[in-house]
Amino acid sequence: DTMLPLPNRPGLASNFVNTEPWRNDRDMYVLRGDRVVTENDMVMVRYFHQNVGQLAPSTNPYLYSESRYDVRNLAAGWIHIFGPSAALEAKFGYHFPLIPNYSYNRCITRGEFLDKTGLQMFQRDAFGDPLPNFSASGEFSVGGGSSTQNDHIYQAISTFSKMIGLHSLKFGVNYSRRQFFVNSSNPIDGTVTFDRRLTQLGTDPNSGHSTASLLLGYPSEVIRAIGDFMTQGRQNATQFFAQDDWRLTRKLTLNLGVRYEYTSPAYDLTDRLGNLSIERNPGTGK
Repeated sequence: DTMLPLPNRPGLASNFVNTEPWRNDRDMYVLRGDRVVTENDMVMVRYFHQNVGQLAPSTNPYLYSESRYDVRNLAAGWIHIFGPSAALEAKFGYHFPLIPNYSYNRCITRGEFLDKTGLQMFQRDAFGDPLPNFSASGEFSVGGGSSTQNDHIYQAISTFSKMIGLHSLKFGVNYSRRQFFVNSSNPIDGTVTFDRRLTQLGTDPNSGHSTASLLLGYPSEVIRAIGDFMTQGRQNATQFFAQDDWRLTRKLTLNLGVRYEYTSPAYDLTDRLGNLSIERNPGTGK
């Protein structure tokens, strides 16, 4: 009973009840400060802090998942007034979300499971130490999976505003850099699927049972991989804009603007990100 628990209620069906509750803990706070430094300068700083954890039991009490949604966010701004018709605003932001998701088995580890079953086709170490996924189609599944993702996003914005006669001009630049980290047990953890096709009678397409196929060890599909899924990505983005709100009359304003944006392709520090590009051969047409 290291994968499936024994019944705790009488009968052959609906004979197990799990009363373990969900747990959700959330803590957050926000700090902000504003100050007028001089008659022409104002500054602002804000910090946001969030810790959120969730433990989700499964119908199988041996299995449960734990997720977190932790965030750190910092913002700062400065405004300088040049005069009654001109101002400069600069802002900086840093955003750090951390989102791990783990699946656990209370009774057995991945290594112990592979040793006891004698399975050698699956990689022994996988992120989060999940068990391989075994699924009897239409009946039940056991196993799990784990993943984590976190970002470090830096952003800087500067905007200059100027009033000239009937024209309200604004020029700005926005730069952001994203550093992201992703890791997952899928598909390293492995998946084995059983259905009724390998235990059905050739004369009766409605016969067979997926659990019988599992007990006999006849899978219909096996997925496995080796290595790891870790990605350490980087990406830069830059935007420029200029706009003019031209007040032609008291009732008519013409809005003009131009914007340029460039986002660089994401790349990995270990050079493991890629795209599949399929092109037609102009000579053969294939």
